[in-house]
Amino acid sequence: MSECWRAVSGYEGSYEVSDLGSVRSLDRAVTHRNKRGTVWQTHRKGRAMSLCETGPPDSRHLAVVLYKDGKGKMVRASRLVLTTFVGPCPQGLECCHADDNQSNNRLGNLRWDTHRRNCADRSRNSGGLTESDVVDIRREASAGANHGDLAVRYGIRRASINRIVRRERWSHVL
Repeated sequence: MSECWRAVSGYEGSYEVSDLGSVRSLDRAVTHRNKRGTVWQTHRKGRAMSLCETGPPDSRHLAVVLYKDGKGKMVRASRLVLTTFVGPCPQGLECCHADDNQSNNRLGNLRWDTHRRNCADRSRNSGGLTESDVVDIRREASAGANHGDLAVRYGIRRASINRIVRRERWSHVL
């Protein structure tokens, strides 16, 4: 099966996204204007776009900066794929990765769904924490371990580590 490319909505003629999560710019003319009002055009050759990581350490997503009218906008690759191949995000839903790997932006791994179902995916895919994990998290945090590092190690969000340490979650575990 070959990679399928489509124009990015709002950026037609400038960028395309694939069903495998890649983004590319297209050959295009770019208009420039200096302070004196002089206008000229240059030609830009299309290329594969570099995706960068964005977001908190425990929830990194791949994103790309798209330019229009001289202004850049950072957009998550997952949202580009879903918006382009499925349609705009319905109100009250969010972009979900079925395998919880935010670097896997293949169309088959993405869907619009509720926050609750997204959290249920995370719990199912991580296998969940055990009481032993919670004891270890609290012990390591009290010894000065970085909460972001703990979140990465246990495959949960930093906010969840904070709630565990403050005993807002897993309060029954001593």
